[in-house]
Amino acid sequence: MTREGKAVQVKRGIYAVFLSTLLICAVLLTGCGGGALAGTWSSTDGSEVLVFENDGTCSVPFTYDAGWLESCDRYSIESDGTLVLSSSKGNIDAERYKKQDSEEAVQNDGGYYLSGNTLVLRDFRTVRTYTRQ
Repeated sequence: MTREGKAVQVKRGIYAVFLSTLLICAVLLTGCGGGALAGTWSSTDGSEVLVFENDGTCSVPFTYDAGWLESCDRYSIESDGTLVLSSSKGNIDAERYKKQDSEEAVQNDGGYYLSGNTLVLRDFRTVRTYTRQ
């Protein structure tokens, strides 16, 4: 093989490593938010609206803490599917919701269930159901 041929192979190898690294970073960053949860969700009675943005920001009124005058405004989905709601101000504790396989599991064990345009989650003892708008 010529010297020029080896240089071309090295360049191709470096290019392949670079593209692989970019792909891995893109996959890892999707855990910050977005995906199937992104969008606007309205409670079944219309009294509450949740908003999850692709960039990991959110508006989740039921997490409001009057003592700190703030609510969770960030979310992420962990590798096991757990939904984590947190505050960028850091004054209130993050809330974690385990991903469940059914609405019944949410009612019995807590967590959240997402199927198409329906989101069900249990906050303390309250089961909340939302529909994607």
